[in-house]
Amino acid sequence: MNKAFYTLMPTNLPEQAKAKWGEAQAARDPALKLKLLREFSSMIPKHKGVEKLEVSIKRQIKTLQEEIEKAKKRRRGSSRSEWVVKKNDMIQLGVTGSLQSSSVLFNTLTKMSVRNGQILMRPMVGVFEKDALKIQIVLAPYDKTIGEEKQRHFINLLRNVDGIVVALGFEPITYVHELLEWFEKHNIEVLSPSLTVEIVPMPSGGIRVAGRSFRCSEEEIAALASSYRIRNAVVKVSSTAALDDVEAAIFGRMRKNAMFVTLGPNRRDELVQIVPAELLQEGLAITDRLVAWFLNKLNLIRVYTKRIGEEQIARPLLLKEGSRIMDAAQMVHKDLVRFFRYAKLWRQHIASPIRVGSNFQLKDGDTVEIHAV
Repeated sequence: MNKAFYTLMPTNLPEQAKAKWGEAQAARDPALKLKLLREFSSMIPKHKGVEKLEVSIKRQIKTLQEEIEKAKKRRRGSSRSEWVVKKNDMIQLGVTGSLQSSSVLFNTLTKMSVRNGQILMRPMVGVFEKDALKIQIVLAPYDKTIGEEKQRHFINLLRNVDGIVVALGFEPITYVHELLEWFEKHNIEVLSPSLTVEIVPMPSGGIRVAGRSFRCSEEEIAALASSYRIRNAVVKVSSTAALDDVEAAIFGRMRKNAMFVTLGPNRRDELVQIVPAELLQEGLAITDRLVAWFLNKLNLIRVYTKRIGEEQIARPLLLKEGSRIMDAAQMVHKDLVRFFRYAKLWRQHIASPIRVGSNFQLKDGDTVEIHAV
């Protein structure tokens, strides 16, 4: 695939259109936001550089229309199932791919037996469990045989998950191209290890630029953000970030960790890095190495806890890489943070336990025992 496909062309929007976008983002009433988005859409100039922007705005308008309609149904007491999956305290993974391949992997992970008819009626949600580890799995296939409305439901589900697993069976290489284009069309980056620009809204402080790009200055970045009526935010940029990337972030571009898993023997694709075949045993059994691979791709570590004088609790905490003792204490109970004294830590390959402070950095597989006043 031509790498240029992933580069957004400049939109060159008029100042009036940028101001209208700022109004739409500031609007809290859904009906007013919808009205302003439609007005913004009518102001977009017609040239090749705005094609992806137009698709993104149409998606946002359609999603907002659906949300308004759902709110009306709730007020009327409608019991119709909504295409929303509430997050619980588990990490949430979305499984996508063709109907056939994604359902095979979903059923393997969750030990369920969903059929195509069920998949198209409502969100299919299950739980992957292994060695006391629990991960919520959401099925959201991409398949040309699925209608546009259902496909829109599935991409919205994937926008909310913590990571994406793509199941590849015997689909041709053209399918991988189409799948990547589907993500790109909906402003989701799945191939790059990180976004070149991330905008974090703040309650105050004006516009601050974190990082330095050799392609644009801090003044240019701040001016572009201001032109879209962004008043307070931290704009995180990489060294290769361009103003086009800043604009893409303003319009909601997001990154999702994506893992490509082959269900067929010895599949290799140049476009994506596929999970090594040896991590899936005969019969698609889920191995410990595959679980570790998933967690590594999600930048997560498993940390076990134990109460003083008791055995280790079987179910681990899932924490971001780089987390510290205090982060684990916060997940267990906020009072452990307030009254923290020290922690004992058990780690493989070192003489354990050792006494550590609240800022001690954790590693995958650590066990901690927190002592508080």
